[in-house]
Amino acid sequence: MENLKFYNIEQGDKYFISVKDGGYSRCIRPQDYKDGVSFFPGSVLANCVGLACGAFNKNIAHLTGIEGMKYPLFNCNAEDFIERLKKVYPDLIVSQVPVPGGMMVWRGKGDLAGHVCYINDFKDNVVYTAESSYGGSVFYNKERTNGNGRWGMSGSYDYLGCINPSIRTVVSVDPDNTKDQVKVNIDKWKLNVRLSPSLQGEIYCCITETGYYNVYGISKADGYTWYKISEDGKYIANLGTEYYPASAEDDLIKQLEKFMIQTKTAISTLKTENATLTKDNAVLSEDVKKFKEAIKQIAEISNNVLG
Repeated sequence: MENLKFYNIEQGDKYFISVKDGGYSRCIRPQDYKDGVSFFPGSVLANCVGLACGAFNKNIAHLTGIEGMKYPLFNCNAEDFIERLKKVYPDLIVSQVPVPGGMMVWRGKGDLAGHVCYINDFKDNVVYTAESSYGGSVFYNKERTNGNGRWGMSGSYDYLGCINPSIRTVVSVDPDNTKDQVKVNIDKWKLNVRLSPSLQGEIYCCITETGYYNVYGISKADGYTWYKISEDGKYIANLGTEYYPASAEDDLIKQLEKFMIQTKTAISTLKTENATLTKDNAVLSEDVKKFKEAIKQIAEISNNVLG
């Protein structure tokens, strides 16, 4: 499942409507300010903050399958987005490189307000964005290049970075029948990863790719079996999965290896004992030879005497 791309905003979309009017957004409504005109009743457009916050959160909901805004407090001045992140959303990541599904942030110089936009795509060093401008265009798409170090903004703005959607990966492993494992059979994004083994557990924005994962514990809750797939506590339910406990064949292999070691030891001991027996046999053979010669001599003497 790819990140959402925004080429228009439909009237009634809750991600761009204020909570005051039944939407999800906590950003300002232009209608609350003198001469401010909203895109549609209750909307937080035209405004770069309302657009970026709405698009970013709608994409997160799309990726996780959870309706609503996970990060609603990006409702401050655009240039303060990264500082807001540090205070309330430390799980998110800031990079200098634009990331699809992320938000680019600029600081305005002097009295200029900053700017923020949503990234539809980034390829061949071109950023394809969805944007809005307070008191200006309600919505527009733009292509930005970094020829001036500010991704196309004038010298009155400084580029601060990109806020990533922070969709993380629990890494799959190779099949290993010596360990308890679960195999995920459904496409990535389809299986929620949670921070505790229940439907009430907080969802960890994460890709679960098809493949094998080591199992560090098993729990039962809410009618599901929950597999702990990382030592630091990430869980998936038994949906679209197959469980493979450590194979008993491993015990047989270990037993065979132990038997082989014991056999080698026994063979070594037998060789030593056989060498001793061979030596003893040689001594006995010599004694028998001497005994036979003595008997022969006795017989010869007896014949001569009895002649």
